Order: sequence, then C-alpha cells, then structure tokens
Amino acid sequence: MDTAQDTIEIEQLSDDELGETFIRACRVRDQQSLFIARCAAEMAKREKHDDDGFVSPIDWLRFNGHMTSGAAANSVAVGEAVRSAIVDSQKQGRVFFHGSAVVKLMIEQPKAAQSELSLARAPAKAERTAK
Repeated sequence: MDTAQDTIEIEQLSDDELGETFIRACRVRDQQSLFIARCAAEMAKREKHDDDGFVSPIDWLRFNGHMTSGAAANSVAVGEAVRSAIVDSQKQGRVFFHGSAVVKLMIEQPKAAQSELSLARAPAKAERTAK
C-alpha cells in the first residue's frame, strides 16, 4: 500500500495529533465502507458472478472481497438500504443523514439500522398517504 499513512511515524505523534489522526482514519474507513456497500449492491444486480463462474453475487463478493458470506450479504443489504433511503429523501427534498453513521450502525447493529432507515423513510410515506 503506497499511501500517506505509510509515511506517518505514529510513535512520534503527540496525543492530540494521534487522536486527530485516528478520527480521520475512521472517517476514511467509514466512507470506504459505504462506497464498498454501494458497489456490492450494484454488483448484486448484475451478471458478473455468473460470467465468472460463481454461484451467486454473494459468492463472487465473498471470494473477490476476501470476506465471509455474511459480510458480503451485509454489504449488499447496506448498499441497497442506503440507496433506497437516499432516493426517498431526494424525492421528498430532504437532506440525507451522514452515510458513515449509517455504515457504522449497519455493521454493529444491522437490525437496529434497518429500523432506523425505516423510520427515516416513514415520514415521507406518511406524507404521501395523507395527500
């Protein structure tokens, strides 16, 4: 890996610098996790897995992403849920909540995150049915 992180002498950082570096790295990780989830959801809709001789999109993601089948399935679910929530919020002219918070919740508590996403979409559905 040829990145700026490789050149940082972690041991030489002050406590404040180390804390800031840690927080920045976590934000980057969250953004990458969200992007990976969006890619996984899109891959699941396509036929690449079949073209490459895999049984399913999850199997392709598992093998090529070096992850468990559960992690691959979660990535697809997160990507689909986030895409759906973004589309719903855009239709209603709302600002979508911060993606990294969704990713963290999805990874740590998938059922709670699905509930949160449902609640985020609920007001829009209620408004549509009230009209």
